[in-house]
Amino acid sequence: MTSLYERIGIYLVTAFKYCMDPRLLDVLSAIGSFIAFLLLLIGLPYLMGPGLAGVAYLVAISAFILVISAAGYMVNEKIT
Repeated sequence: MTSLYERIGIYLVTAFKYCMDPRLLDVLSAIGSFIAFLLLLIGLPYLMGPGLAGVAYLVAISAFILVISAAGYMVNEKIT
C-alpha cells in the first residue's frame, strides 16, 4: 500500500507530464530561469567577495544559459 505522499507525488508527475500545455510550461520555465538568474546575479558576488565579482557574474550567466537550455530541451521533449 502506498502512502499519501507517494500518491500525491505520482499524481503531480502525471499531471505535469501529460496535462500541461507546452506553451505554459515554456513560460513557467522562462520565469523560473529568470528568477534563478537574478538570485545568482545578486548572491554570487556577495558570496565570492569583491575581488571575484567578475568571475561571479560569468558563473551566473553560464548557469543561466545551462538552466534555460535544459528547460528548452525539456519543453522540446514534451512537444515531440
